[in-house]
Amino acid sequence: MFDKLVKTAIQEKRRSRDHVAALLTDDGNSDHAAVKRWVEARGFFVEWTHLEGRQRHQSELPGDGEIREHIEVFEELLDGVMTDFFALRHSIDDLLNEINAKVAEGGDE
Repeated sequence: MFDKLVKTAIQEKRRSRDHVAALLTDDGNSDHAAVKRWVEARGFFVEWTHLEGRQRHQSELPGDGEIREHIEVFEELLDGVMTDFFALRHSIDDLLNEINAKVAEGGDE
């Protein structure tokens, strides 16, 4: 039973990394540096949002600068994805406008 639990946890971790890799990389490489940075930043936030009843002393809490650094990782990585998305969207819009203009002119033959 324990073996199944460990196997499931490993598969879930791999699946999660694969999803991040699909979002951030062109080739789905889960070992890519961007994926590692995402996982590390996510781990930071998971650690601080799921304290599970552990009492932390005020001095152990992350400062604003540290929190900001981890947020900036997400912003930087998502900026590349969003930039590519909107560039592609504008290309598709331009193509559709060109096609629609030809159809409106009767040049769809």
